[in-house]
Amino acid sequence: MTCTAGSASAQTAPAALKTLIQQSFSHFTQIKAMETQQRIAADQTTLAKANRLPEVNGTASYSHVYPVPKVQLPGSAFTFQPVPSENINTGIEARQLLLDFGKSGSQIKKSEAQAGLLGVQTAEAREELAYQVANVYLNIAFLQDNIAVQEANIRLLEETETMVENKLKHGDAIDLDLINTRVKLESYRNKKVDFRNSLDKQLAALRYLTGETLKDSVEHDFSWAVPPVEDFEHNAAIRSSLEQEKVAETGIDIAKAQYKPSLFLNAGTGFKNGYLPEITTPKFNYYAGVSLSVPIYNGKKLRTQEQIASTEAVIARLHTQDVKENLKKKLPSRTQML
Repeated sequence: MTCTAGSASAQTAPAALKTLIQQSFSHFTQIKAMETQQRIAADQTTLAKANRLPEVNGTASYSHVYPVPKVQLPGSAFTFQPVPSENINTGIEARQLLLDFGKSGSQIKKSEAQAGLLGVQTAEAREELAYQVANVYLNIAFLQDNIAVQEANIRLLEETETMVENKLKHGDAIDLDLINTRVKLESYRNKKVDFRNSLDKQLAALRYLTGETLKDSVEHDFSWAVPPVEDFEHNAAIRSSLEQEKVAETGIDIAKAQYKPSLFLNAGTGFKNGYLPEITTPKFNYYAGVSLSVPIYNGKKLRTQEQIASTEAVIARLHTQDVKENLKKKLPSRTQML
């Protein structure tokens, strides 16, 4: 195998390895879990956008009130009751957000940033899994080659052993020659057993990663593309850290938006009793109006949330810096390897 620096288009991995990598994506539990988390993140984005849609609810209520006010008119037996003792109310109520000065927008941005982060993390996990599968694949090729070498040496030494035994019978060799040949032969046999045991472990690792048993012959004479060592922009770990920064920044926006008011449109219609002059008869009614909710005092809760979000953003930036420094630290040794 040879390593080449360049883009993924330069990769000429065998079709069998590519198939194993694709199988690992659909088999490996961690990848499937992350893909499920991506679907949940997409649903959370849809849920955040749904906060801007109207809410419509059906209502029905009954209540018995006692006592109720009654007015006895002077000089008359007539009693006036302005409020019914049996109250019935059925109808439909609707509430629509008109303006929230960035509250819902900040929540949508955070949901989208979280979905983007999960997408990058899933791609990073796939990349790491692909390299694990390729590494196991190449280990299998290496071990199979070494087993073939040991078998060739064993056959050669078995022939040599036969030759030395014949020479020993005719006095053309000594016992030491036969002993040395048999020691070498046993050494190669032991090496073959060791390589065979290692091969079984690598085959088991491949089954664990892909869920498949290796059936085709293993090829090892191919180029495996390696990204340029200085290409931080396309490094999976850095991309993941930068996406985490975006999520943290949207958290600050959400915390700051909580200080802003929200304007709603409220409307409803239905049937309700209690209207003069026939207070016991339900009548059609409707209402419409706007309501404004303005935060005034919350016991420092919003201020604390903003401080927490700012701290999380600082931690995210420090993590990105740490990832870059670690990559720079590894850069000289990796350059020497290439």
